Amino acid sequence: MFHKLVYAKHVVVMTLMMVSCIAVAADFDCAKAHSRTELMICSDHRLAEYDSQLGKVYRLAIKHSYEAQQSELRDAQKHWLLDVRDHCGDVECLRNAYAKRIEVVSQIKFEFLTAKKFDLLSAKDMETSFVYDQAELKTQLADFQKSLEKAGISGKLKDCQLMVHVINKEGGGNTGYGASCMLNGKRVTICSDTMIGNMALSLNSFSEPDSSPEQASSLADFVGWNCPPGG
Repeated sequence: MFHKLVYAKHVVVMTLMMVSCIAVAADFDCAKAHSRTELMICSDHRLAEYDSQLGKVYRLAIKHSYEAQQSELRDAQKHWLLDVRDHCGDVECLRNAYAKRIEVVSQIKFEFLTAKKFDLLSAKDMETSFVYDQAELKTQLADFQKSLEKAGISGKLKDCQLMVHVINKEGGGNTGYGASCMLNGKRVTICSDTMIGNMALSLNSFSEPDSSPEQASSLADFVGWNCPPGG
């Protein structure tokens, strides 16, 4: 699927990520808010952003989980809503509760993303997950950008709608990242690893990134073949 690769020595990291701006509105219709918790969320800009972000992360987690895992996620979310969120009596408590819940849901791993067997790694050795955290996204984009500059490739990466993070469990926890981004008006696929310093860029990528299992697997494969964590 991927070809026209450009390689360069730099950072190794593998990860699939879906990038989206946090909406200002809450994840529910504030015009219909009636509970004390809902009213507090709708009256606080940061809480509304947290609620929107959690909603997006949770839906992605449900979409890309096995049926058994989906049931566990739904039960855990109901427990959090009733026994944690709705027990908060002020805005500060709600902010802390949302921040912790977003972190937990964002760290959920998805086995279907595990890459196929590679020369240096096998599927059982790799753990792959989506990258949701905005700070992690910005940090990795900056690393990708430095890799391009060292390779003498001009242009700025933008609109990285998919990103995955891959960990080599048998290789000392070495990691890699992969993403589908826009570069000089074209969608490209890029990956890098942090240990060896490999970077790969493909001028072929998804025309419409959608964070589907198929695209996730393809991106994970790209990272595994070209930027294997620890390889």
